[in-house]
Amino acid sequence: LGEQLFKTATPACNACHSTVPGADMAGPSLAGIGTRAAQTVASPGYHGKAKDAGGYIRESILSPSAHIVPGEMYSADGTSFMPTGYGQSLSDEQVGQLVAFLETLK
Repeated sequence: LGEQLFKTATPACNACHSTVPGADMAGPSLAGIGTRAAQTVASPGYHGKAKDAGGYIRESILSPSAHIVPGEMYSADGTSFMPTGYGQSLSDEQVGQLVAFLETLK
């Protein structure tokens, strides 16, 4: 279900994000996001509120500017270019399904 949402949410996640390693688009590739999310939460530079990989992914979907990865070109002045309306357009259950799918991308 989460994979389906990745392709059909409004706007569709796959319009800006690939799941192929190194295939950056308007947004970074999400290949390996399950692993990177866990590493980010454990790093001293993480300033968000998440406690685990799933929480970080959820935070990134619902509050994309909560933690900006340094050096990336997907933000400006501390604000992510990712849309901020997924909390309104997706139900909590749908966000959970999307998170569950993204966590499988190791």
